[in-house]
Amino acid sequence: MKTPASVPHPVGVIGLGQMGRPMAVNLARKGFATFAYDVNATAMAALADHGIVTRGSARDVVAQAEIVVLSLPTQEVLEELVLGPGGFVEADVAGKIIIDTTTTTPDLAKKLAAALASRGCAFLDSPVTGGAAGAQAATLSIMIGGDADAVAAARPVYEALGTNIVHIGGSGHGQIAKMVNQMLMAAIYTSVAESFAFAAQQGADVAKIFQAVENGGGRSKVLSDIKPYLLGGTPRTNGNLAQHGKDIDYVMQQANAQKIFLPIAAAVHEFYNLSRTLGFGQNSSHDMWAVWEKLLGIDFTATIRSEPKPTTKTGA
Repeated sequence: MKTPASVPHPVGVIGLGQMGRPMAVNLARKGFATFAYDVNATAMAALADHGIVTRGSARDVVAQAEIVVLSLPTQEVLEELVLGPGGFVEADVAGKIIIDTTTTTPDLAKKLAAALASRGCAFLDSPVTGGAAGAQAATLSIMIGGDADAVAAARPVYEALGTNIVHIGGSGHGQIAKMVNQMLMAAIYTSVAESFAFAAQQGADVAKIFQAVENGGGRSKVLSDIKPYLLGGTPRTNGNLAQHGKDIDYVMQQANAQKIFLPIAAAVHEFYNLSRTLGFGQNSSHDMWAVWEKLLGIDFTATIRSEPKPTTKTGA
């Protein structure tokens, strides 16, 4: 595929999960010559109809692309890919840009940026938020840490992936922003579960309470997103809770290392620990309410009362 002059960079995507795959597809749709790799051959085969060229290794993708987007499951996988035997630091990466959308830690981002800078390669920690739906729609919010010139050079790639693109600051600052995002969302998920459990235990109609508070002072997109699942009594199974819990693990590791006071995050982290211990890791974080149902032995939907039918007056 010939790369149009308006998007001059051949691009690679490494990691083709629920976020990486739609990012690769969107890059190809925008006209980028796109190369991809995943350890899962099935994930690569699914890209055949999108004009994306798959390669046999991550190193092969790096050799073909000028800008490489990483979407990996953990910081351990990321560190091995960059610094491990046969990793990027041993490849010819001079002049290339690595856009890392993996959620990791600021310290690791700085470490990888320094290692690749010594090889003439820019590393931009660029975690995203918006979920799989945002990745598919190319409406992700992207939080970037790293060199400003590299960010400017990679701008066309970022614009193919998201709509809210913010260069936060130096290396590691993108990951700090993502930690703030994950802390806020985790606290809301947990608070919604606790609040509606409080109402359900007292026999109050949780549907009516949603109606009362959803557009009041406590309104939020997360609250509204939870509504159909809590009121429907049907949790989802997408593994997001385990993934989000891992992100809060990173927050607490960073806070403990720097002696940062995070009492609310610590309490939320304990609930994520409990949720994973109870086997809810495969659920969505939106469905924290299901954990409370199990703990309390109650059904939130049991409090929902249907509207009474209007009476018809007869007679004069």
